Amino acid sequence: MREAFGTIKPMPRPLIGSFVILLGFVGVLTLRYIQTKQNPVFVSQLSSITLQPPAQAITAALSQSTGVVEQFTREADAYQEATPGGTVRQGESVATKQGTATVTMGTRATVLLHGNAEVSFVSLIPDSFMLLQKAGVVDYEVNTVSPVSIRAQHALVELAGDATISVDDPIIKIEVVKGTAKLALVDTENNTTIWNMTEGQLARINDKTRVVELRN
Repeated sequence: MREAFGTIKPMPRPLIGSFVILLGFVGVLTLRYIQTKQNPVFVSQLSSITLQPPAQAITAALSQSTGVVEQFTREADAYQEATPGGTVRQGESVATKQGTATVTMGTRATVLLHGNAEVSFVSLIPDSFMLLQKAGVVDYEVNTVSPVSIRAQHALVELAGDATISVDDPIIKIEVVKGTAKLALVDTENNTTIWNMTEGQLARINDKTRVVELRN
């Protein structure tokens, strides 16, 4: 037999070591494959997070509306048709399209948007009410005990009473119907001036030049 097949020579030691390492590597891969088959495969799930308004923030109500009224809710990516009698939460906006809308914030204030107006309810926390009027004519009725801040472009109004504010870029008009208001405006040199307005006064602001005209 040895003459037919020749003499079998032992495997060199370096090859033996390499062969053992290869077997070990194959064994590890086999073990991992078995473990993977036994364990369920993790599948990532799509999820969305909607940030809720602070617990102390009140909820306003779209109490009345006529014509086309839209609302930008916290869950939406664009304006959608508003639901009469629906709620308006902090961070949401209401816009009128050839119609009117009344938003009631409890006993604190009532906001009446005329045609082509837009208001964002930036903060509905009782200690720091802040509204942002972007366009149009809006009537405000505010409890004189708890003033409400209204931002109109570069003008800031702290209202304790009733007022009508119109924004038609670059002109802003503020008419105090009842009560008082403080008007603050930052000029082009970053200086802030404050005017105390009373019932019957009208302020006309050029937001481009930052010039204010007060009329009684």
